[in-house]
Amino acid sequence: MHNCEGFIIRNDDYDAYVCLYCNTFLEAACTDPECYFCVERPLRPYTKKQHKEILQEIAAAKHLKTNEEEWGKFLASFED
Repeated sequence: MHNCEGFIIRNDDYDAYVCLYCNTFLEAACTDPECYFCVERPLRPYTKKQHKEILQEIAAAKHLKTNEEEWGKFLASFED
């Protein structure tokens, strides 16, 4: 099983933490039927295409030894 530590970011579109690696929400949607963030929240935070790009960047960071500054910029690109 994957450990999400190191891949967690805040997704402000859905007001929730997500794992970039797993493409999953780490928090359950609320039960308020009028909640702006949760009412139309998808099953996964990113589309298949977006997730593929994320995984490619993760692989590059791990296997090509992308420096920490570049990795930080990449993670920040998903935050508002």
